[in-house]
Amino acid sequence: MGRLDGKVAVIIGGTAGIGEASSKLFVKEGAKVMVAGRNSNRGEALEKELKKNGDAIYHQADASKADQVRSLIQDCTARYGGLDVLFNNAGVEGNIQTLVDTPEEAWDEIIAVNLKSVYLACHYAIPEMIKNKGGSIINTSSIYGGVVSGTHYSAYCASKGGIVGLTKELAVEVAQNNIRVNCITPGWIQTPMNQRELAFWGPYTKQSPEQILETFHKLQPIGRMGTADEIAYMALFLASDESSFATGSCFVVDGGYTAQ
Repeated sequence: MGRLDGKVAVIIGGTAGIGEASSKLFVKEGAKVMVAGRNSNRGEALEKELKKNGDAIYHQADASKADQVRSLIQDCTARYGGLDVLFNNAGVEGNIQTLVDTPEEAWDEIIAVNLKSVYLACHYAIPEMIKNKGGSIINTSSIYGGVVSGTHYSAYCASKGGIVGLTKELAVEVAQNNIRVNCITPGWIQTPMNQRELAFWGPYTKQSPEQILETFHKLQPIGRMGTADEIAYMALFLASDESSFATGSCFVVDGGYTAQ
């Protein structure tokens, strides 16, 4: 018996990093999974892999576009007959700039992908969950913006802090519908997005990629960066009935970074 047997899940931003690890884990635990992302090559390859272990389908979608998110939710409910779990995991990294130096276009893109996408997905998914008499919504925030600040990450921190506020408000709003809303606030996790982020620090620190990586490992009291699988297991807990009394909460998974 899997921990998600009988559940239908949509994972947005599900083709790489935390989303990819969660897609694999959810399928392994018995869920029917619709994976959404912008990169069709990556998505179709992942779909083939997922189908070896269960029921999964890739749906190409830009999570910041209303018509594409609406189509995603409609496709899921038409294919699987309902929706139990929504994992909002779409995200882009912040450009390392002060607020004064951040162009409006960069600000708008980060807010749209990281924060507006959560609004859109919840906007279309909640009515389906109400029909289904309940569900679990999981949002990916970050320690940057969700718990602490980050240097030169104004747009990113604003977007991730907004997710925390939206999670808490929405949890209260839909509690009477048996819908739970929580968020995960990861620390430094070894994902393709964070690998790109670390590369940006080269010109600032005058360090090699290996030195930068070692520096970031040491930032955590636990002595290393986290893995995508470790965040996926937190998402699994929140998606499952094991977390039935948890709502409106933010679960920090950061190797002790914010405890210092």
